[in-house]
Amino acid sequence: RESPRPLPVRHELDRSSDNRPGYFDTLLAAQRAWLTYRDKHCASEGYTMRGGSAEPMMISGCMATLTEQRTKDLKDLIEEY
Repeated sequence: RESPRPLPVRHELDRSSDNRPGYFDTLLAAQRAWLTYRDKHCASEGYTMRGGSAEPMMISGCMATLTEQRTKDLKDLIEEY
């Protein structure tokens, strides 16, 4: 397993000459927004079985699928940087 990149790389990505948030602050905000999206999206998918015993299964299956895809996307980001 390859060791994580050294801390100076993070500082290079976060360094800016303006007052905008750095890369990691922006990524953290995006991840928090994505979690909200995932939860709301999957809740809406659960409405097809609303009130039934399959509703929680629909929601958790949706969450698992979206989380697996998001994990892949984040791993791809790591490879990019």
